[in-house]
Order: sequence, then C-alpha cells, then structure tokens
Amino acid sequence: MIILATITPDFFMPSTANLVQAELGIDDIPSFDITAGCTGFVYGLQVADQFIKSKQSKTILLIGVEVLSKVIDWSDRNTCVLFGDGAGAVILKSSNQEGIICTYTGSQGDLKGLITLPAVPLKNPFLHIPNNNGRPSNISMDGKEIFQFAVRIMIKSISHVLSKSNLSMDDIDYIIPHQSNIRIIDYVARKLKVERKKFIINLDRYGNTSSASVPLALDEAHKKKLFCPGNRLIMVAFGGGLTWGAALLNWTI
Repeated sequence: MIILATITPDFFMPSTANLVQAELGIDDIPSFDITAGCTGFVYGLQVADQFIKSKQSKTILLIGVEVLSKVIDWSDRNTCVLFGDGAGAVILKSSNQEGIICTYTGSQGDLKGLITLPAVPLKNPFLHIPNNNGRPSNISMDGKEIFQFAVRIMIKSISHVLSKSNLSMDDIDYIIPHQSNIRIIDYVARKLKVERKKFIINLDRYGNTSSASVPLALDEAHKKKLFCPGNRLIMVAFGGGLTWGAALLNWTI
C-alpha cells in the first residue's frame, strides 16, 4: 500500500500516490492521497497503523510531499518567507516489536478561513464562478489566530497520547514537531516544561514544508544517529482544516 499526504498535487486525478506507484513499477496494491493540511503525515501514520494492526496490509509506504513554492504569493511577506518545498517517506511493516504505541487526530471546520489554499476555479458553463481576476490560488493565513490555535492544540495532542499510553514527558526522549514556527515550538516547550534539546528542529534550513516537515525532521535525526532502539518519540502536527494530531512510538531501528 502507498499512502501519500499532500496539499499541492499536480493532478486532481490520478492521485500523486498513483503516480508514485507507477514510477515504482508496483501493480495491484491500493494507493491514495490524504489531504489534511500540515497534519497530513500524522494522519497517514494513523491510517497506516490501522491497516497493519487489522492485518489488511503488511508493508506500507507513507510519504509526505509538498511543492509549496507554486502556491505562494511572493508579494505577501506574511507567508512567502515561511514555506518551503520538501518530501520525506517511511516504510511501515508488521512486526512482533511494539512500534506505534498510540495515535491521535482531530479536526475542526475552519469557517473563518484562518489558513486556506483555494482550489483553481474550474470552467463550468452551468455555474458562475469568479476567476479570482486571473490570479493563481495562493496560501493565506491569519498568523496571530493560527499561533494561538497551534500552541493550544499541540499541547493538547502531546498530552493526549501521553495520557492514553500511561506515560509522562520524562518517558519521552524526543519530540518531532511540525516545523511551522520556532516561537510556537519554544512556547510549547516552556508550557510542557520540556528542554528545548528534546525537540528536533530543522525549519531554519527548510522552512515550513507542510506534510513533509515531520518525515524530513525524522530522517535528519536518524541520519545523525540521534535515536537508539527503545527511544520513545512523539510526532505532533497541526494544519489547515483545522487539523491536528500526534503519534507516540518506540524507535526500533
């Protein structure tokens, strides 16, 4: 199975997961995209976990990928300096070892449009749809409101997976947050009374890569040999939708 999280596909159809499947030359497996804003990878991890635990799949390729440069308004300094392009992937397999301990996701319909990326208007002879004056669709965001939402929901998500797993922050070795804003990460660390060094951070080099940010940070930390077998990690993210989620896992590699 291939699960791919993105908000910047090249096609509505076929899905980007279908295109990856074709490039890999893999036939007769399910593949599909997930759109959950910047929480897409964590959503995908939860979905993959359920497929494996229900024995419907043994091996799943989970990808987070974005090309946000094509949906940025480069004249908008509130957004253009924040986002970047990136991709990351993991392979999940059934195992006798406990890997994913707990996952949690949630959403809240964003009627205020706090963070949006409009679809490209389609030509339809039966509907009158404004063409946005010919301008492409771009990301827009209410930074102040998103900050307040982000710090609250990241703390809630981390606390939820800890509670469900009967663990405390002292039991966690590293936290891999969505790489959105260093002030958000610092605020969450202070509120949880967690040392900053427990947070894996790379947004200073890549910016906010949406669905790709968590797997990118995970891969960099792994390549630096930060993780040891038995380490407990928390991945946590939030995004447009509004969406949020966290996953607590044992590192087994």
